[in-house]
Amino acid sequence: MALFKRNWEKESGKSTIARLAFKVFYVHIMTIILFVVITLFLIALENILKTELTSKGWVLGLINILCLAFYLLYAYVESWRTGARDLNLVNYKHIKYNPAKPVVAGFISQILGAIAAVLALFDSLSVSELARRFMTFFYLNFLYPISMANKGEASKIFYFIPILIGPVVCTIAYHLGYREIRLLDKIMYKKPENNQLKK
Repeated sequence: MALFKRNWEKESGKSTIARLAFKVFYVHIMTIILFVVITLFLIALENILKTELTSKGWVLGLINILCLAFYLLYAYVESWRTGARDLNLVNYKHIKYNPAKPVVAGFISQILGAIAAVLALFDSLSVSELARRFMTFFYLNFLYPISMANKGEASKIFYFIPILIGPVVCTIAYHLGYREIRLLDKIMYKKPENNQLKK
């Protein structure tokens, strides 16, 4: 599948935790940009059609689902590719296999959100409200748990739910890539059926 195809001859240098963390963080930022662009497009469409779209709950829910799907797929592919690349580098003894690499990288990519989540737990802190606003923006693609915690309808532990998504996806995809297990290939492409007639 072209999605996973890599030219190993062009791969050089060492694969680091920081590099993988940056990839996951980059995906996160791209998801925020996508959410903002879609929302601005709908606002412009509202002005043209003279109707309300962004105020409807199902529209915002659909945007959240689309952005979440984009985030999960993009993060999965980047992490899978890194795992597959590391397998090649390990085989040629350029690096040593580090099974904890995707977990550490995933949490590093969410360090800003983790700091804000901790600060948001304490109402007595002067920066707690600022931290909640940052969480709401930084995790636009995970608005449901954030909004529930902001309104007090759920435990403030909900602030930490979005932080775990990146590391979980990164870890699963990386190890699948390292083992060259292509789940997306199996999902998107079916094996051709045997045309031989059964007797």
